[in-house]
Amino acid sequence: MLTTADLEAAIDFYIRVLGVEVTTFREERKPLVLGVSKINLDRVGHGSAVVATRFIKGSLPSGPPR
Repeated sequence: MLTTADLEAAIDFYIRVLGVEVTTFREERKPLVLGVSKINLDRVGHGSAVVATRFIKGSLPSGPPR
């Protein structure tokens, strides 16, 4: 599972860059599918109670590269 602040931007990124397909599950879930692999996306503060012990900012930059 990947957690993102902007679900639509994350979906757009994975479609454009990796060519994944988006499916809909239970109306609110939008897993990404690439071959036999599936990546679940979750909005920050919604859904899963699973929390990483070490948070690392994701691949969608919020500003210029450092």
